[in-house]
Amino acid sequence: MSLCAQRLKQALQDSVYSASSLARKLGLSRQTLSAYITGTRTPKAPTLRALAQALRVSEAWLSGQDVPRTRLDPAELSAAPGLLPPPAFLEKPDPAGGHSHAAPVSPPCDAAFLCPDDSLQGARVEKGDLVLIRFAKEAPSGALVAVLVNGQVQLRRWYRTEKTILLESANPDYPPQLFTTDNTNDVQLIGPLVGFVARFL
Repeated sequence: MSLCAQRLKQALQDSVYSASSLARKLGLSRQTLSAYITGTRTPKAPTLRALAQALRVSEAWLSGQDVPRTRLDPAELSAAPGLLPPPAFLEKPDPAGGHSHAAPVSPPCDAAFLCPDDSLQGARVEKGDLVLIRFAKEAPSGALVAVLVNGQVQLRRWYRTEKTILLESANPDYPPQLFTTDNTNDVQLIGPLVGFVARFL
């Protein structure tokens, strides 16, 4: 059985659908879906996408790639606890002592987040700073990222291998968090930090 077929079977078992109800939802015959589940047929890209959306899993994961199972949905990520809409402008003080002025936020970002603690102190990001986040499915090893861990947003350094995800703080007072193959679904990458605004509060 192919990895795609194994994962389709697993995702279906974990979903609210029976094979018949999923087939009806997607306009597939029961025989066609059974062939996908047993691995005698492989779904083409549009069908794979529809299956992933219905089962709320990542299309890349369902196809057999080594990525988290959780589906990256920007609309859902935007609703993660504490994430803010990306600001278009920020008030910048006048160096000459005059009135402050609005300056465009740079670089562009998809969301913002007020740093809730001193976990990034070693990266010069302080509690209360506004960090700017770009949504992404992957991040370079060692990059500062926002991640969703058991429903809570954290700011950490990201290290991913074939079987593990390691999250490290930029402050040694915070212990690292290691997630193995069995629990990587508890972690969802939101995206890398692309900048921050100091002393936002």
